[in-house]
Amino acid sequence: GAIRTPPPRLARAALATAGYGKLCRYAAAIGNLRLLKWARARGCLWNGDGIESVIENSRIYETMLETAASKGHLHLLKYAHENGCPSELCASTCGEAAFAGHLDCLQYLHEQGFPWDEETCRFAATRGHLDCLKYAHEHGCAWNTRTCE
Repeated sequence: GAIRTPPPRLARAALATAGYGKLCRYAAAIGNLRLLKWARARGCLWNGDGIESVIENSRIYETMLETAASKGHLHLLKYAHENGCPSELCASTCGEAAFAGHLDCLQYLHEQGFPWDEETCRFAATRGHLDCLKYAHEHGCAWNTRTCE
């Protein structure tokens, strides 16, 4: 079906705050799936203004995913992943979920094959999110001595 337009006040506020170049990231930050769909239907990149190179462009996508993960917006992570937002170079997305203690997001990201590393465990431990640390460790996430510092 057609993408419903967000309320005019929200659309104006979002554009004034973020502009078209960062509208998807703004939608992720406020947890608004309707705004994210609206922005994508109008050709907005997942995040960024399209000037970046291919390598830098992967960082742009990561930033949108990081934002959703750090805010605990699982519904936005699912939408972005199911609609082509790439995950190949997004090692810090799992770390953002662990850092903020969003176990549901961390589980989803891991189940979808998002990469993680020692920082994921360290972030969970540093912030006292034992559930995230336990999940990551039990599912093979590497850790090192910095995790226990």
